[in-house]
Amino acid sequence: MMTPLLVHPLITALGVDGARVVAAMAVERDFAAGEVLAEQGTRGGALLLLLGGEVAIERETPDGTLVPLGRAVSGAVLGVVSAVDGGPRAARCVAAVGGRLASLAPEVVDSLLRAKSIVGLRFQLALIRALGADLRETNRRLAVLATLPALGVSPLGADIGE
Repeated sequence: MMTPLLVHPLITALGVDGARVVAAMAVERDFAAGEVLAEQGTRGGALLLLLGGEVAIERETPDGTLVPLGRAVSGAVLGVVSAVDGGPRAARCVAAVGGRLASLAPEVVDSLLRAKSIVGLRFQLALIRALGADLRETNRRLAVLATLPALGVSPLGADIGE
């Protein structure tokens, strides 16, 4: 029987042998509803592969308000930018319901990003595709926000002209 990790899109992109190699380096665990899986502003976090459950993605504003940005479901990859560049996480990820994830430690991600093997190259391509999908979704959301003023609605919530 295939484990959820071996059917995760990022893992399947590595081919059968690559999937086994990377899966062996991953740490799988269950999480509970309400558990913070990644904290905004932290550095050096693991790459998270969502195997089951649902995760709320939110950003804290300077005044402490939590702004919902979206939801991630099984098959999502969380923390890609931070895992690649080592910078701070841009958002907080909180389990909306219980589930399961696999994490790849920063050292594992770094070694795969530097690898010149077929597994490393496939991993790099899979991350590029994940980043591309995230960028397209961000562009889609920005396009929606950009059209709001033309509809007489402020992106900040108040109608224009009030």
